[in-house]
Amino acid sequence: MILPLLQPFKTDVTRRKKLESEVKKQRDQLDQLHKEKVMLLENLSHEIRNPLNGISGFLDLLISEVTDYNQRKLLKSIKHSSERIRNRLDAVTDILNIEKDSWQINLKTSDISNVLSEVLAYYREMAEEKGLRFDTYIQENLKVVTDPQLISKAVGNLLDNAVKFTTEGSIRVEILSPPVEGGEIIIKVTDTGSGIKKRASMQFLEILRKFR
Repeated sequence: MILPLLQPFKTDVTRRKKLESEVKKQRDQLDQLHKEKVMLLENLSHEIRNPLNGISGFLDLLISEVTDYNQRKLLKSIKHSSERIRNRLDAVTDILNIEKDSWQINLKTSDISNVLSEVLAYYREMAEEKGLRFDTYIQENLKVVTDPQLISKAVGNLLDNAVKFTTEGSIRVEILSPPVEGGEIIIKVTDTGSGIKKRASMQFLEILRKFR
């Protein structure tokens, strides 16, 4: 027999246990969905990357053998498109590594000019093929402690958008020393593209605020 005063307590405990059980069940379902999502993206990345490597290799071979200017220009355009797909796959892989806590950062002291020379040369060629002027200014002997691969990816993403959305005019990259000793270097990418509309930028900033 349950005393009348204990009846509300028993009811509250029962309701709480039921709620905890439902929350655990939903959490387990979300964890399983997340694992399946990761597995699906990993498989897709693998299935796309392999044939893409083959296409990229054949394009390099064709570019080295074709002498006609217009044909070489067309092949290089296809090559750049394949590289853009590869960059997107790399971004997906990076996100998956972050979610799996397998993200690794390898810091070393490097000359920023040497670190970014390849990515700058790559996007310079892309910009000039579109008839865009590509200017760079890098302060001399600028040493930084960074992960060379990650900073190259970051600058590459900025330049990829700049080339993609700039139809005429120019793109300029500036890499400057920290304004104060021990501070962070400044990397600026400016272009004459249309940019983001004010309404869209406000919506984007609002989304960022929600995740702060």
